[in-house]
Amino acid sequence: MAITPNQPIQERDQQLQSLLDRLDAKDAVDDGRRDRRSARATFRRSGVRITVHHPGGSSTERSVLTRDLSAGGLSFIHGGYLHIDTRCDVELGRYVGGKDSVRGIVQRCDHIAGHWHTVGVKFDRRIFPKLYLDPEHADSAELDVRNPQSICGRVLLLDDSELDRRLMQHHLRRTRVELTGVATLADAVEAIAGQSADNPFKLAIVDLNLAGEDASLAPGEVVSRIVNAAVPKVAACSAETDAGKLKEARDAGVCGVLNKPYDTERLLTCIATWLGSAGLSIDSKEAIFSTMAAQPEMKELISEFVQKARDEADRLRTAAEAEDLATCRAIAVGLRGGGSGFGFAAVSDAASELVTGLDSTMSVSDSAVALQRLQEVCGRLSADAEQSEDANEQPRAIAA
Repeated sequence: MAITPNQPIQERDQQLQSLLDRLDAKDAVDDGRRDRRSARATFRRSGVRITVHHPGGSSTERSVLTRDLSAGGLSFIHGGYLHIDTRCDVELGRYVGGKDSVRGIVQRCDHIAGHWHTVGVKFDRRIFPKLYLDPEHADSAELDVRNPQSICGRVLLLDDSELDRRLMQHHLRRTRVELTGVATLADAVEAIAGQSADNPFKLAIVDLNLAGEDASLAPGEVVSRIVNAAVPKVAACSAETDAGKLKEARDAGVCGVLNKPYDTERLLTCIATWLGSAGLSIDSKEAIFSTMAAQPEMKELISEFVQKARDEADRLRTAAEAEDLATCRAIAVGLRGGGSGFGFAAVSDAASELVTGLDSTMSVSDSAVALQRLQEVCGRLSADAEQSEDANEQPRAIAA
């Protein structure tokens, strides 16, 4: 039986669900969907409210069946054609309660059967998919890395748990990281001493709660031994919440802490950052210029804001490593309020995304991608008015 927009909702949605099943099966063998910058997760929701702002000036509200969701967009089934570049507002219901309205623009509208089209909407600002996904599908949206294959380097993992070493390897399976796992401090020191000069360890990750022969060692002592063995960067991994032990590890030289249980999104973001990889989910490495740069009277103010934003990014990095949620939020709120005022809307957008994430999760570690994004945006700001005038024709990348 043909599916029509005027069918009873329950009957119609059942048939549309079957149609989506067939589309998903087709996409499973279609490489085209794998090129997206943001991973998409299944988001089958009936009755999602969409307000469509048509090119002629009118607006209509629709209740639609959604298909999938990512940090950058949403797709849904619509009983008619929507013009490309049509503006729309999507009402997303949070998994734990509450709703958010997200504005976007139609990027594609493909006919699938009868009156029905699948519509792809790109959001004006990135969201946190985990806020809206049920736990069953949340993990499929967490890999928010543009190119995991760009994360590479030799990494040493000191963890007495074989299962945890294997789990780390599982999380890194899509990268080109060469992971060497050892169970004791003595084995770690031996591995570092025997490393190849052509392929040395770039990072060591040390568990702060070692058992067995290393159980009597304080976290700071373990970290210091690895630092003294001349590994460029040393990080910690732990389920530890004792502020004193974490501070001891940081004072001994760790560049950050990976919380257990591991979250793929945070783990890949942190390791990519520590290894200096280029696979993080950011829009580009090109400089960001102020839209007010051509105004002579704004030159000094813009220059001062650029320096302030970079300083705040450094403060944000320190606060994030200390898991200081209040300071991270205060910095983000300040940048959100200042960015657009100086012609840097990208700063306000990234800061707003971080504030939303921190308020929703009440966790610094769960907001790792948004933290990284804001730091990256601040690092790309440029006060150069001359380049700004030519930016649309020939953008220039900032120095690494």
